[in-house]
Amino acid sequence: MKKKLNKVDISRCFMLVSDKSQEWTALRLTEITEEYKDIIYKYGKVEIEEDEKNDNASLQFNYDVLVSPTIPKEDLEEDIDFKNLMGDILHHLIEEQLQKDSMQYVNTDD
Repeated sequence: MKKKLNKVDISRCFMLVSDKSQEWTALRLTEITEEYKDIIYKYGKVEIEEDEKNDNASLQFNYDVLVSPTIPKEDLEEDIDFKNLMGDILHHLIEEQLQKDSMQYVNTDD
């Protein structure tokens, strides 16, 4: 993905989809993401790594590509633009939930 997306574009990059028979809810990328259109993936474990020395933080996350109609999953694992897009979407989702005071998470510590 060559172009840089702005905040408005990010909200149009994906839609929630679910498969009740397989019991998952995931994101499907839309045509605005160009070559990634129709890829369906879900997030796994999400962590925020803080770097107090440099006063910043970064999102670390696992993901699982469920459907990739045009790009082999192995290629997506090496695709930095795809990973950055997923990170931008995750950041958008977290920010949106915080603003609406509707943060949802699953505790996997136990």
